[in-house]
Amino acid sequence: MFSSFKTLRKAKQLIRKGDLEGASRIVAEANLANQPLGQRVASQLTDRLLERVGRFSYQGRLDLAWQHMSFASDVANKRQFDEVSRESNNLVEKTIDQAEASLLAGDHVASDLCLKLLSDRGIRDRRADAMGQACQLLKQVDELSVAGRLRDALVSIRELQELRPDMQFLTQKASHLKEQSGHLEELTHQLRFAINQSAWVGARSVSEQILEIAPANQMALDARRRCDRQQVNQQKSIFYVDAANPHETTIERNIRSTHRVAPSTDEVAKGEANVSGPELRTEKGVMQSFMLWIDGVGGFLVCTNPLVTLGRAVPNCEIDIPVQGDLRRRHLELKRLGGQFLIRHLHPENDDSQRLEDWDLLNDGQTIDLQHGVGLRFLQTHPLGNSARLEFTSRHRTEPWSDAILLMGDALVLGSDPTNHIVCGDWTQKLMIFRKADEIFLRAAGTLDVNGSSHMGDVLLQDKARIVGGEFAISCEEVRGFQ
Repeated sequence: MFSSFKTLRKAKQLIRKGDLEGASRIVAEANLANQPLGQRVASQLTDRLLERVGRFSYQGRLDLAWQHMSFASDVANKRQFDEVSRESNNLVEKTIDQAEASLLAGDHVASDLCLKLLSDRGIRDRRADAMGQACQLLKQVDELSVAGRLRDALVSIRELQELRPDMQFLTQKASHLKEQSGHLEELTHQLRFAINQSAWVGARSVSEQILEIAPANQMALDARRRCDRQQVNQQKSIFYVDAANPHETTIERNIRSTHRVAPSTDEVAKGEANVSGPELRTEKGVMQSFMLWIDGVGGFLVCTNPLVTLGRAVPNCEIDIPVQGDLRRRHLELKRLGGQFLIRHLHPENDDSQRLEDWDLLNDGQTIDLQHGVGLRFLQTHPLGNSARLEFTSRHRTEPWSDAILLMGDALVLGSDPTNHIVCGDWTQKLMIFRKADEIFLRAAGTLDVNGSSHMGDVLLQDKARIVGGEFAISCEEVRGFQ
């Protein structure tokens, strides 16, 4: 009995303070609405809650209205069930009306939030179901428009107009998309031409114009990243300082001398010794690393060596996967062994030596946690090619910037199948990148345009190659170390 009096006193205190949520929790847990001593308190609390429901509903704050309606349902006694049910029905109508108003105004986000208030509580209504379908179509229109798929957006608009002919703003929206569609197609052709001609200043200008129309257009985003990289590489090339003569830039060296002096035999031997390495490090004739730019899909860093090193991206780091993150210069190694991949972390004991962990087997879907929030996911979804894919689970990226890292074995498969090494949206055909006789080739059906010339059959994938097919365009840039 003493405990009941104490609970009642606490509930009354919270009601006087206006903490109806806290009071509702106490009344519901103690089941006071069904106890003689607590019925009056529960009744007072229910009245206060329903009062707030009406006020929040009038203000359009439906989330709070539904929150307090849930409290009222939990604490109401039997005599108040009809009143609570009536207010609940009124709130359903108010929520549907607000969802409808938001939808007619073109705000599918606000409309969907209203409908979610109903679905989260298991409330079903035919009007809500129809509006939910319209919200999804309108959301689809916006997502396709932002990505630059304006023709697909127009198809969704026509479907939405059939479903909801009363949404008058759709006519103007469709007219605007038609106008932008023609302009976007023209800009896309200009961007492809600029990339094919390596006209990076023009490509940068056109990509910015495309992004004004479609901020998430993948082809323009990739082009802008490539333009940034070309600009950085050009600056590094112009102002590179030779370690042997640190006060002389490349420009000054070219002015001073217009011809080269043949190196001595000792210098040649010394250079060969410097570039030699462990047996697993290089494969003669094959590009060790290259960027694969796929228009409308993204950019991918491809590593062909069976042993690659990952670490922090700093100048002259001489690693295969430079990451823009707070890592050690040489953080870990990945080794391809047949169809399996092994990993080991590198822990420096001092400046001159490193302690090596044992090799561990990587499994498909395994997460690799590095340090300071840097994370990767290892994927080996395709049964062919002895290749794998590394995706960032954090905001970090490689240098040069890439959407993912591909550890290439015998082959890479590109296409729309989600198990492919590179998933390429709505492609109807499949591409293969594979090794043959110490070189890397691309195989695709039909006639291909290779750097402006028609080509049939397998295409040699090499630095500066630009390959265009019926529904794809691919560029290859060899990565010769991050310097």
